[in-house]
Amino acid sequence: MEGGRVNDFIDAFSYQSVGLVFRGEKYFSDGIITNSNGKFSFFIIKVNDNDEFLEDIFEFEGDTITDCINALVNAPIWDGKTFYEVENEMKWVDW
Repeated sequence: MEGGRVNDFIDAFSYQSVGLVFRGEKYFSDGIITNSNGKFSFFIIKVNDNDEFLEDIFEFEGDTITDCINALVNAPIWDGKTFYEVENEMKWVDW
């Protein structure tokens, strides 16, 4: 992962907003949040160059933060591949 270590990105995703560029497209997440029902969730959206919403990419709710991290790294949402299969093509960017 360009722009930082992949493990640092995963750690940051656990508690803060993160942005990344993958194959020329920009993505954003608020990171993992605690819901009113006591569960944890996150979303990933695609944004344009002005950081305006384009489309929802992925949404998940789980019982633990670990559930959310596992969902992030195992979902084939990056052109049909998982996070670790393409993380070397990603750039972590400031949001």
